[in-house]
Amino acid sequence: MGFRFWIVVAGLFGAMGVLMGAMGAHMFAGELTGERAVFFEKAWRYHMLHVMAILASTWLIWIFEYRFGGVGAWSARLAAIFFALGILLFSGVLYIQAIAGGSPTLPLVPVGGISFILGWIMIAVSGFRLPSFNGKSD
Repeated sequence: MGFRFWIVVAGLFGAMGVLMGAMGAHMFAGELTGERAVFFEKAWRYHMLHVMAILASTWLIWIFEYRFGGVGAWSARLAAIFFALGILLFSGVLYIQAIAGGSPTLPLVPVGGISFILGWIMIAVSGFRLPSFNGKSD
């Protein structure tokens, strides 16, 4: 899964985030009150923030592939995977909770949150794996 794949994923997740935001503001506006509104807002905020994180991961994948011959790209790829998984599990389940009401039977929201954390850790690992651009260590 190269950088082009992750650009497509980020674009699709971004479009989905805008669609969910519009649905929350218009289609479900009267239904999303109290805790349900909080769940929806949190799902949308984390969703869109992590679309940007997927794009940052994509940039790192590109750097590793084209600047350093692919060495070290694994950590940036894992970051993108963890961010996408987090969007699906954390935001996805919170969207369902907000729209349908109730709470999930499986603890998928915390698993999604852990995925986000692991994604950010992989971004940090990528930073350590990047050789210096000018040949000197930082």
